[in-house]
Amino acid sequence: MALTSTSGDSSREKYEYCRIYVSLDQGQTLGLLTDIFRATFSRFGHAEDPEGLSVDVRDNEDADPEVADSDFIAWPTTVELELQDDVDAAVILTKASKVLAAVWESDGKAVAACEFEEELPWGGGISRL
Repeated sequence: MALTSTSGDSSREKYEYCRIYVSLDQGQTLGLLTDIFRATFSRFGHAEDPEGLSVDVRDNEDADPEVADSDFIAWPTTVELELQDDVDAAVILTKASKVLAAVWESDGKAVAACEFEEELPWGGGISRL
């Protein structure tokens, strides 16, 4: 997909943000993502990807181990991707897909919650549950 951003381009708006819920802890998740984003994460889990994404790996405020088996919203970690101005939307699609694949390949679970999740592998991961 090659969506080139332009000022006020409404087709790009749906690609500006994606949150991915991850069943792994924050440290494990950070370890998987360093190579994908070619960036050094701060001690707060933030990085600026050289391709134009802001990335935050955080402990999930809504994490709840008692319901995590049945509800991905309760998984312990979130990865938030935000597309910077004047960056092609294909960047966030590619990186979100790589995050999902990296978690799945490490036997973790991951589900994307964004306006373009249906364009990601396995419908953003929901089809794998």
